[in-house]
Parts: sequence; C-alpha cells; structure tokens
Amino acid sequence: MKLAVAGLLPDDYRKIDSGFLRQLSDDGFKAVGCYEEPLVELGAEGRKEFKAKLDDFGLGVHSWFVVTDTHIRHDHPDRSRDVDRFRLSAEMAHELDAESVGTSPGSFDPRFRWAGHPDNLKHEGRELMADSMREICPFYEDADVKLGLEFGSASVVISPQQALWVLNAVQSPILGVYADPVNQAHSYDSLFNSGEIINQLFDYLGPYILCYHARDAWVIPGYEMHIRAGAAGKGVMDFRTFFKRAKALNPSLSLLIEHTPVEEIREARDYVRKIAEEVGLQIE
Repeated sequence: MKLAVAGLLPDDYRKIDSGFLRQLSDDGFKAVGCYEEPLVELGAEGRKEFKAKLDDFGLGVHSWFVVTDTHIRHDHPDRSRDVDRFRLSAEMAHELDAESVGTSPGSFDPRFRWAGHPDNLKHEGRELMADSMREICPFYEDADVKLGLEFGSASVVISPQQALWVLNAVQSPILGVYADPVNQAHSYDSLFNSGEIINQLFDYLGPYILCYHARDAWVIPGYEMHIRAGAAGKGVMDFRTFFKRAKALNPSLSLLIEHTPVEEIREARDYVRKIAEEVGLQIE
C-alpha cells in the first residue's frame, strides 16, 4: 500500500519548493491530493512544471475533486459549465498521470452538496446521477483516467447498495468508488458497529474500489446527535477490519490521509502504519 496525503499543499502550487517536497517524501508519502482550481490556474505549462517537481522527489498526484452538484440538476444554469470542468479535469489528470479524479453524488439541498435533504432518499436522484455519469464518463474513458464516486449519508447515494446500482446503470470501465467508511457512519449504531459497514462496503463494491481513505469518526457527548470526523486514530472506526479487507482485496491500492489537521498528519500516518503492521498489510 502506498501512502498519500491531502491538505498540505499551499494555495498557489507555483510556490511549492524542493524543501517542501523533500519533506513529504522523507515522511513516507508517495502522492499528494490536490485541488481543482490551483491546477487550472497553473495552465498546461505550469502543470508540466508542477509534475516535473513532483517527479524529482518520487511523488505523484493522487486525486482531486470536481466540486459540484449540478449533475443532478439538469436545468441548472451552471450545469454546462460544470460538465466542461469534468472534461478539463480528465485532460489535466491525463497530463499529470493522476490516479483518479473524484466527485460527490450531490444533494437536493440547494445550499450545499453535502447537506441532508428528504428528496435525497428518493430513487430519482440516483437516476439523475446515472444519467450525468453516462454523459461525463466518456471524457475519462478517452483520457484513460479513473473517475471516483465518493458517496455518503448527506447525498443522493447513501449506501453501497445504491452506489452499486449507479455503477451498474452507467456501465463504464473507468467509474469506481472511493472506500471511505466514515461516509457510511450515518448514526451511532453504524458508527459503533463500523466493522459491519466496512464489510458491506467491500462486499458490495470491492471490484470498484479505486483507493482507500484514512480518516476517523467519533461522538461528541450531548443530547443531540454529534458525529465528527478527523484524524485516523482519534475515533472509533474499526481500522483493523478496514485494513484486513484492503489487504485481501488489493494491497497495492493507495491510502489517502485526508480531513486531518496539518499538525496531526504525522500522528495519523503513524497510527495507520501501526494498524497495517498488526494485520500484515505492507505500507511502502
């Protein structure tokens, strides 16, 4: 397994220097998670220089997200522009030899793509998502780049079963999913039995998993439900089951440390290394 990390790059990728990249490599990371906008701002020549800098230190581009929910809003005025963003991201990912590009299923809440909404529970949302993926996936097929769906409780695709329905409806060889069990921790019951949701994730979607995400979740005490996510090792997620299933499925896939405060990244790295070693999963 290769370690990747998100959230460490500066806002302006032109400011990345050799000392920063050397430290990333020395810390054991093999790839970096990026953001779409800074890559667009670099332009084609800037992206070529960015990739060359990474190559010098044995680093690659892991992934980034096309952040939009207009793919389930076919009458949205921004939808055409956002479809073009997917097209450009496919081209950029090919230039950078990125592992994949990701996106969220979206939500019917107009305020935020990761907001719960009663209409998200209707099958219509999954049908709209599949329609859009059939339109978007050819960009990635032409570029020979994987497109990863990150789904979860506050979107129109909630469960592994629903994600499998979308994958079967689209039938694209490049469309897969990101294995992030925290996204399926919908309740205290699922969180405290996270081994069960991890097993479901692998049972239903194993052949479609593109990479693994390392973050944790925990409960903040109170009368209202408060589930928070953050650094691996800080919560109650069953990483032993997660890594056992990853080892059995495909131990060569990457593990992305994400949604982790900068000051806690090395601690999270050490935690995942420790659990991986306990279950016999080798990390490069």
